[in-house]
Amino acid sequence: MNSIKFQYIYLKTTFIISSFIMLSACGGGSGDEEATNNTPTSFTVSASAGNGGNIAPNSRSVLSEQTTTFTLTANEGFAIGTVTGCGGILSGNVYTTGAITGNCSVTASFTALPPASYTVLATAGNGGSIAPNSRSVQTGQLTSFNVIPNEGFAIGTVTGCGGSLSGNVYTTGAITANCTVTVSFNFLNNIDQDALLRQFDGIIDLSKLENYANQKVPDYIGDPRDNDNPVTDAGATLGRVLFYDKKLSIDDTISCGSCHQQSHAFSDPNVVSKGVAGGVSTRHSMRLINTRFGHGEASTNPRFNVVRMFWDARANSHEDQETAPIKDHNEHGYSGNPPSN
Repeated sequence: MNSIKFQYIYLKTTFIISSFIMLSACGGGSGDEEATNNTPTSFTVSASAGNGGNIAPNSRSVLSEQTTTFTLTANEGFAIGTVTGCGGILSGNVYTTGAITGNCSVTASFTALPPASYTVLATAGNGGSIAPNSRSVQTGQLTSFNVIPNEGFAIGTVTGCGGSLSGNVYTTGAITANCTVTVSFNFLNNIDQDALLRQFDGIIDLSKLENYANQKVPDYIGDPRDNDNPVTDAGATLGRVLFYDKKLSIDDTISCGSCHQQSHAFSDPNVVSKGVAGGVSTRHSMRLINTRFGHGEASTNPRFNVVRMFWDARANSHEDQETAPIKDHNEHGYSGNPPSN
């Protein structure tokens, strides 16, 4: 009886212990799997910016289904353009992603802002001026310039910066870039034609002037030095008349042609030339051949480097050369000083 009771207790104890061990083993295995499946998953959100600004930070590690934010900063002169990626939206300078379910990237671009102001330059040709010569103008604004012709000239054309002329005021269009206003002037021919006809009838045909402005120039002759005073047919015709006009001397006895004689290659056969009131020039009168042409001292060709006038090369232009004899007290006499013999 005791033996049977002992076996019963033994078997029951063994069953309970075995069942406990089995249950413990099953419970332990199930717990490990559940712990593995519940580990939070994270993804990388990277960020990059183009020229003109930056985005910060350049990356974030974000848990699955969570959102994150990035801050954009534009450089001076730039504004935030577009921001895309990771299903986000921009508010001010903060970009908030959508729920993150995988690695993704945010990309930002920036737009250059137009300058606060632009420079409008103004230039004028021979015969007048334009004022001021420049203005600083706010973006999208208008500005104006005064166009002033010299005596004997009229406003010709005024162009540039999308403007229009009213009277002598040129008003630009809306300024959206640096630009230049350019004005030209026309010479007013106020010469008494009848008086010219009486004086030069049969000598000069005013209705059919010679072609001086567009003469064919050989290749071996240098470029014309017009000093913003280009040759015109009317101007050159007047120049020919004045060249032989003795009224350009103080006593009406000497003209340019007196010392620069066409029959002697526009020079003087005498060593020195006679001037007003018995005065004489201090040097021999140079011949006048192609004095309008020459490349000047900056030329790479030495053949064209002779453009200064007078023996001492003191004149740099025709204007300097042609007025000097008139003001010389021994030649044309308009110096304010008495001539010397």
